[in-house]
Amino acid sequence: MIEVTQSILGDKGNCFAACLASIFEIPLEDAFDVNSPNVTENNWVRELNKWLRKYDLIYVIIHEPSLYKSRHRKQFGYHIIQGENHATVGYNGKIVFDPSPNSKRKMKIGSYGIFVKRFEAKK
Repeated sequence: MIEVTQSILGDKGNCFAACLASIFEIPLEDAFDVNSPNVTENNWVRELNKWLRKYDLIYVIIHEPSLYKSRHRKQFGYHIIQGENHATVGYNGKIVFDPSPNSKRKMKIGSYGIFVKRFEAKK
């Protein structure tokens, strides 16, 4: 993981893209951006999963943080922790990097986004 700081702040900030760039160790401009014109609140996970195909991964959201805090969380490695209007990089359930240049703020965790190996069902 490399630390990539977000370049846009505010409601249309690119913290999520900075988290992806950090985890996948790619330039910020190459990361999936939820604020892209073709991405909406209803299709962003589907669009993200299309982007993740090149890594043979899918993104799975755990909306109930207490479910994530089970004994299995150590298996997740790097992931994205989302709060209200912000995203950070997590590792095994703990925030390890905040891409915001104003990273001193506290964040109430809303969900965990984990990366799972993609597989095709046999026909």
